[in-house]
Amino acid sequence: MGMNFIAMTPELSVADVVKTQQYFRNVIDIYFTAQIGD
Repeated sequence: MGMNFIAMTPELSVADVVKTQQYFRNVIDIYFTAQIGD
């Protein structure tokens, strides 16, 4: 998914790409933490 997102938005700067990757990583971490905690 990450690669598709980056490929579809080539105008993003490197900082934006890194920020987006960190955002998705945080969302995934929160999701799995919620699943394990439940």
